[in-house]
Amino acid sequence: MQQIQDNRRARFDLRDLTLTNEEAGVPPEFTSDVIIGNPGDPDIDLTLVGPTGEVTISAQTIWFTHLDQGRFTEIIFWRSFDTPEGAQQELAQANPRWGILPENVDTWASIAMDAGDKKEKWSLGTGIGPTGLILDMNASTKNGIQVFHYIVDLDPRNYNPINLENIRTTGIGKRVVE
Repeated sequence: MQQIQDNRRARFDLRDLTLTNEEAGVPPEFTSDVIIGNPGDPDIDLTLVGPTGEVTISAQTIWFTHLDQGRFTEIIFWRSFDTPEGAQQELAQANPRWGILPENVDTWASIAMDAGDKKEKWSLGTGIGPTGLILDMNASTKNGIQVFHYIVDLDPRNYNPINLENIRTTGIGKRVVE
């Protein structure tokens, strides 16, 4: 964890859909969530290596949540844009990078354009991009600043063929709940 903060780089091999405490740089007995970075901090280059590919993006804040002791269930990160052009460039990558359905991207673009200074939030749904990782994408805007919130699902139970097909066709994923 300290190495990520110092180097502003993180690379996680998630091909087996597992991120252990050791891989995240936290003690084995650690069971709390981990947050690296803060809004306004310099960006962290985050590389996610999935079952079928990899992607590198920048984020100011990365958050890991635990499923059980010794293993994380999600990697959550945020990207913020203070210009419509920057946000539009991010949205243009939502489908090719993350598999978010184009109609959901278009709906959010319309919501954000009409928002003005009002606060708006919306879920763009779930996708599976070239990495093969399941990802939920949410968006918010206030005073012209758009923030995109990404949640990478690392629960192997959600990677069943029926759920994967449903995500690809409807943009809606079902999470296993116990």
